[in-house]
Amino acid sequence: MTLKRANSHLRPLALANMILQRDNLRLDQTCLIFRYLYKYYSGLTQVEPIDIVKVSTSAIASLQKRWQKSDQWIMILSTILNPFEQPMPMPNDKVNLVPFNRRLQQLQPFHLASLVSKVYKELFQEYSPDIIPAFLSYFTYSVPFDTESFCTTVAVYRNQAQRNNIQPNLSSLWYLLLEIPELRHLSQLALQLFAVIPNSGSCERAFSQFGIIHNKLRNRLNSEKTTTLAKVKAHSKKQTSNNYPNSGSQAGQGLNLRKRLYETERSLSESFQVNSQQIPGADLDEESLLTPEDFESQAVRWLGDIARGDENPIGLEEENTL
Repeated sequence: MTLKRANSHLRPLALANMILQRDNLRLDQTCLIFRYLYKYYSGLTQVEPIDIVKVSTSAIASLQKRWQKSDQWIMILSTILNPFEQPMPMPNDKVNLVPFNRRLQQLQPFHLASLVSKVYKELFQEYSPDIIPAFLSYFTYSVPFDTESFCTTVAVYRNQAQRNNIQPNLSSLWYLLLEIPELRHLSQLALQLFAVIPNSGSCERAFSQFGIIHNKLRNRLNSEKTTTLAKVKAHSKKQTSNNYPNSGSQAGQGLNLRKRLYETERSLSESFQVNSQQIPGADLDEESLLTPEDFESQAVRWLGDIARGDENPIGLEEENTL
């Protein structure tokens, strides 16, 4: 196996790892990553040599083990309640949401509606008689989720996000539906699910900021002031990222620093580089090597391609194994 082919098979794992550590990760994105990785490595078991098949089989077994330990139905409901990840019907068409295998009994609309009611009761400690009809209306694109109102709004949000190269604002869309009485409980459930961050990366980074702020020179700060300073710093970093997109996204200007360090190390090591022709199977070109900033940008575009159902996401165009 050549280095170039090994790079193409390991890149989905690296991109997924980058996405899964983000502060704004959502449950539906985690579900989509599980789906894509399982589909990708399942395809490798049919067309690749025996050594790649063994690696792919191990990757599939690891994904299945992790999926069994996760809150599967919560992630599935989050994916279904994200209208930007569903196929929008054409005018005068009647379709159902089909993000998963319709042949499974657990994924039939009435079973999912019952599950929605159960999850709502567990989260809000009350029973809602309106949430099942509201979910079935959403699932079948019935009024008020018809093509003339809701689907048009979703299309506008999606097109605006694509023009600005950002993720669609799910919260603002579901906040609009809170004003409709019969959809209030379903909107509350959707907003609650999309507020969940299924990783500990943000907490770890927050505690790291606490350690930077509450140091030996500021050891008399109480917890309230430390938390306030950390919030101000996080807000300032977010504003800088929004106003100056080229300065780095989630990791801020630190990515630019690492990029400069990477370029410096690369220039210093040019005299020690070995000709790739001297290494058997080393067919990687310099375009395959990415800086940390470029890699994070590619990971975000990769996730957007997966959400749109692209079978050949960015960075994997050369592979035709799915």
